[in-house]
Order: sequence, then C-alpha cells, then structure tokens
Amino acid sequence: MMIWVNRGGGGAATSVVSVLWGAGGGLTVQAATAVTSADIATMTRMGPGTVFRVSASGVRPRFRRSCGGKERRTVRNLLSDAGGTLDMPKVYGVKEKDQVVDHIIDMILSGQLRTGDRIDRTRITKELGLSRIPVQEAILQLEHDGILSTRYHRGAFVARFDEATIREHHELYGILTGIVAARAATNPTPRILAHLDSSLRTFRTAADSHQFQQACWAYRTTLNEEYAGPRLQAAIRASQSFVPNSFWKYPDNQADFGPIYEEEIAAIRRGDPEAARMACDKRAERMAKIMIDELTASGVLGA
Repeated sequence: MMIWVNRGGGGAATSVVSVLWGAGGGLTVQAATAVTSADIATMTRMGPGTVFRVSASGVRPRFRRSCGGKERRTVRNLLSDAGGTLDMPKVYGVKEKDQVVDHIIDMILSGQLRTGDRIDRTRITKELGLSRIPVQEAILQLEHDGILSTRYHRGAFVARFDEATIREHHELYGILTGIVAARAATNPTPRILAHLDSSLRTFRTAADSHQFQQACWAYRTTLNEEYAGPRLQAAIRASQSFVPNSFWKYPDNQADFGPIYEEEIAAIRRGDPEAARMACDKRAERMAKIMIDELTASGVLGA
C-alpha cells in the first residue's frame, strides 16, 4: 500500500511511502522518502488501522488540538486524497466482528460518518476483506451500545453523535468504573494491593505515551476482572466503544491522566470508596473534554 505523508504546511510537497503490512501485523518499508526510522517504529508498534497525525515533526498516533481534518487519516484511508483504494490485510488474534466495530467507530470519529448516515455494509466488507456475517454482528453490537440505530428494511444508521452524546457516554463510563474502584477500596485484597504498587511504578516510569496507556489499560482490566460481575463487565465493555484504547496514546497523556490515576490508587489503598469514585468521575470528565476539543478542532463536531 502507499501512505501519503505531508511533511509540512502551506502546500509543501507530499512524500510517498510504500509500505507492506505482513500477515502478523509487521511492517516493511519498500521506499521511504522523508520518513524517519522513528516514524517507521511508531507505525509498526501501533499497527494497521491506528489513527495517526502526520506533520512536519513526524508520524504520531492519535493527536490532540490544532489539527486540521486534512492531517488526520487512518492507515486504511490514507489513499483517499489520491483517489486510491486499500484492501486491509487480515488481522490475526482479533475477532472479525471487533475489527468491524473499530472500523465503524473510526469512521465516526474521523467524520467520515455523521449523525443519520447509513452504514454501507458492502463497502465495509470490501475494505476489510470480510464476509457480511461479522459486519452484521458488529452492527447489532453497536445498536445495543447506542451508537447505531436500525430501521426495518432500511438498514443501519449512525445515531445522534454530538457534544452532549460524548459527555453522556463518558459520564456513564465514569460511573461504571467508579463502582469498580469503590468496591476495590472497600475490600482491597493483597493481590490487588500488589497490583496497585506495580501499576503506580509503571505509570511513573513509562517511557512513552504508548507504554503509559498500555499500563492504564492493564490496570483497569485487572480491577474489572476482580470486582465486576458479568453484567457490570458487559456494561463497561459497551461503554468503552467510544473510548478506544488507541485514541489516548498521544504525547501528553501521562501528564493529563497520571495524577488522576495516582488519586484513585491512593483512595483504594486508604479504603476511601467515595474518593475512588470521584477520581473515576474526574478522569472520565477530562477524557470527554479532550475528545470534544479534538473532534471540534478537526471539524467532526460543530460542522
């Protein structure tokens, strides 16, 4: 495939990178004009389908603020400006239904799909190289999660997606994760206390945004598995649809969220359920603000 990399503003020339994604997700650069080894390492680490910021400073995953829509591309859609198309390779180790869910969410977050737009199932099957079965499974899940709505004999459509929807979504996420954190504070087992210590060390020593976000995800997953029953876990998974892990791997994530995680861990350690809940609410509120700021700056909201 070809990735078009704009190295500067003001009509600067566009570089072309020929990239081959391997079956296991590896990346081989055939020809790289003005692309650094750091760029290649970033793309390899993040994998196919990750949203990047392409700028004079390099290729970066999920960005924040002051970025025009022209700079924002998914790997599978970077050819659109040149009128090209891209068939994504099969992604191993990920359910096909989840690939479709991620694809539709990404199209909404990038502004390719907006409120009321109809989901083109045929296009998705061709773009992802999948059958219609996982596409239908993904649509059913996203309808259940409130992201899509279906109309009898008419298809599936994007449900209301605006600033209020994003705030509500993150508010629910904060409430649900707050329940788990409060339970942990009420009964912090020795295994969880050890996990808190390990997570805190990782948060503080993370070498980059990717490592920090992976540590946050592992921390949250462990708490959910320990203190959330099947129904609560299902509700949390549903609420994570618009909180995709890759969205938060931006350069400032450690500064934005590290202190809040420390507040939550401290509350759990001293057995303060209410403070643990409040930390989760605070984190979710900040997540909503960051997402709204980015989507407004990129023209997805307010258009």
